[in-house]
Amino acid sequence: MNKTTQNSSSDIIISPETDALVEQEMANQSADLKQETKALIEAIKKRAQSERHMILPVKLI
Repeated sequence: MNKTTQNSSSDIIISPETDALVEQEMANQSADLKQETKALIEAIKKRAQSERHMILPVKLI
């Protein structure tokens, strides 16, 4: 099940993988810091995916 966190501009879906990774690696951190880290990771993943789709194949002559 994905979790949703409220961001100032939109809702961010937190994947189970990101949730588990942050909870494991940042176990001693505050809930707020963990939530912000999860949102940041998901934003980076989303940006990387969109940039990957923007790369157009180069036609060789």
